[in-house]
Amino acid sequence: MNGQHWGMIFPSDVIGKLFVGKKLKGFIKQIREDGKIDLSLQKIGVAKMDDLSEKILSLLEKKGGFLPLSDKSTPEAIFAAFKTSKGTFKKSIGGLYKQGKIRIEKDGIYLNAE
Repeated sequence: MNGQHWGMIFPSDVIGKLFVGKKLKGFIKQIREDGKIDLSLQKIGVAKMDDLSEKILSLLEKKGGFLPLSDKSTPEAIFAAFKTSKGTFKKSIGGLYKQGKIRIEKDGIYLNAE
């Protein structure tokens, strides 16, 4: 981290391909009692979903109010579009749906008129 500290990314937190020397933006997940640092490649908690929700809404606006992705899409399709996990994507679109900002249909998600 910043050339000063070492951190650990657990395999369950890896999204995409990693290799030695690859530089990525990460987030501190936890500093353990032994001083070791656990890292995540995504923002932690609600911030992660808020950030993704903004990206989803922005892309919906750019694409004319429709994206051919939904909670039934493959993890690969979701990762290709948003560089995030399917679980995080589902939570984000669920939140947007509850807020009335989108509707989820069989062929994808639609931006609701405000």
